Amino acid sequence: MPPRWLIFNFCMEFNLLVVDRIKPILAKNGFELIEQRENFFRFRSIFAEAIVSYNSYDMRCLFQIGEVNKDLVELSNNALKLFFKSKIKIYKKTKEAFIANLALFLTTDGSEILQENSSKLREFLLFIEKSAHEYTKRFIKK
Repeated sequence: MPPRWLIFNFCMEFNLLVVDRIKPILAKNGFELIEQRENFFRFRSIFAEAIVSYNSYDMRCLFQIGEVNKDLVELSNNALKLFFKSKIKIYKKTKEAFIANLALFLTTDGSEILQENSSKLREFLLFIEKSAHEYTKRFIKK
């Protein structure tokens, strides 16, 4: 486990990166910051919620999105590749790379999931549900 001062410094940097890079993108698309704690940001629009967080236990950044008052799903590199046909990988080794690539994705290949009048978020959630169902079927067959 890294020293507490290193975790605290990482948290402060992560929080500043989210406020500086991600919050403006989400705000431009009608999302408001409704909850903020150390390493945790919850945003909500009329139709969707999103969470940007950092888990200090496994030192991992995470972006989740979904419909308001429903379960959120992780936006994984696999989903970026298979559903969005994107070459961007948001899960990198550093928090700076994670935030930079998430910002890039949300302003390019993934911009439609933030738009209220787009069906892209719903299509994405159905894709994730179908993928989970297929994975479970394959697992049960074994």
